[in-house]
Amino acid sequence: MSHGEFVWCNLSSFRPDTTKRFYRKLLGWSYIETAQPDGWPYHVAMAGDRDAASIFEMPKAFQDLRFPSFWMPYIAVDNLKSTCDLAVELGGTIELGPLGWSETDQIVLIRDPLGAGFTVYQGVGLKPDLREGWPGHRAWCSLVVSDAKQVAPFYRNLFGWQISGTDSTLFVSTRDGKEIADISQVTENMRGRYQFWGVHFTVHNLDRAARTVERQGGEVLFREDGTEARFLLATDPDGAAFYLIEHTA
Repeated sequence: MSHGEFVWCNLSSFRPDTTKRFYRKLLGWSYIETAQPDGWPYHVAMAGDRDAASIFEMPKAFQDLRFPSFWMPYIAVDNLKSTCDLAVELGGTIELGPLGWSETDQIVLIRDPLGAGFTVYQGVGLKPDLREGWPGHRAWCSLVVSDAKQVAPFYRNLFGWQISGTDSTLFVSTRDGKEIADISQVTENMRGRYQFWGVHFTVHNLDRAARTVERQGGEVLFREDGTEARFLLATDPDGAAFYLIEHTA
């Protein structure tokens, strides 16, 4: 596993039963009911016969802090402690952890200097999705912020990412050159008051997916129908932001 690769994503939701139904209709997910190490219910979303993501009820501590419902990407690291120490040195904040993911794996929730949250992961249980880009699976990740160039050095130094591009959009590659994400500078009237990591999921048909989002209680915030890619930014019924991109293969 390469340091700096995305290996998982989950949704912290106020109403897991509601959001599970929403994504079942939208992405065709089924669910395996399991639990986190502390016994808190954890719903693993399956796209076909492969796990794609997970959904769980937001912990009360986060609800009391008035956290929004949010999608969270997990990024693999070689050494959890040194990564956390470096994140703080670079201006980030340790929000939660370290926590046990399993008997051998640990996670820590970090916020970058602009406030966007992500989880770092050290262990052997999670690996990059071999079906990345298939319908129902994660295809990409986007960091949506007010100042792309301000936050880019934090990630470059923390994960060894290669980052290049224009003022408003930066593209991210791992140390070995694999393209994995972008950093997008977006105005507050488009992204809301939060800076966040957005997860892209693949769908067969973007038009049909957009209709499903709205019919099931979500909202389409932005849509791009370009010649190279068709995608949209939406929110689910609990307000968690995510992207949909149309499958082209």
